[in-house]
Amino acid sequence: MEKKRDNIILGWHPLMEALESGTEIEKVWFLKDGDAKRGQTLKGLLQEKNIPLQFVPAVQLDKYGKTHQGVVARISAFEYTDENEFLESLEEDKPYAILMADRITDVRNIGAICRSIECFGAHALLIPDKEVASLNEFAVKSSAGALLKIPIIRSNNIKVTFQNFLANDFSTVACTEKGHDIDADTFKYERNLIILGSEEKGISPYFLQNAGALARIPLVGTTQSLNVSVAAGIILHEWRKSLTDK
Repeated sequence: MEKKRDNIILGWHPLMEALESGTEIEKVWFLKDGDAKRGQTLKGLLQEKNIPLQFVPAVQLDKYGKTHQGVVARISAFEYTDENEFLESLEEDKPYAILMADRITDVRNIGAICRSIECFGAHALLIPDKEVASLNEFAVKSSAGALLKIPIIRSNNIKVTFQNFLANDFSTVACTEKGHDIDADTFKYERNLIILGSEEKGISPYFLQNAGALARIPLVGTTQSLNVSVAAGIILHEWRKSLTDK
């Protein structure tokens, strides 16, 4: 299978082989003015698997190598954790904290969030398969290697996954300035799904409306918001502290 870099596939036949073998593919780029029939075939195959497809000019494909044949794919550099297997592995009467990244697209923030997850002893990162930063070498570097040490759950339907966590006794805490200050009751349940949104868009309305609690980090300065990765560290510190207060 021909590749340029460790996680890039070049060419039509290598991509078809990857799809047939079940290789985890994150995204595909297809030549905008390429073979229309192949383009429609590929579009149908990728829609079935919820893999993003983007039609781009040749110059964007050429930077990966001249043998791309009009198609380039990025495969996952990580082996993701299956959400159902993860949920089935949880122990009774043991505290858990899962951090969910909603629409966080900055790779450095994702890396730093993973670092906080590992440092504070939280248990996994939950991400959607779209509108999320790539978990690449820059994310690993930003995480100081922590990204390789924690379970990463990637969902192709984040709303369904959210409901799945609720069905498995998770309380949901959405971190937003619209909430109440974090207090002793914020993490009163054993299992917590903590939701963080992007600095630009915040948390999606669906999760704000369906979260069990809205929590705010109290600020005293004139700047009214924190970098999302800094917020992750603070909220996970508060979760960790709540364990000793119980």
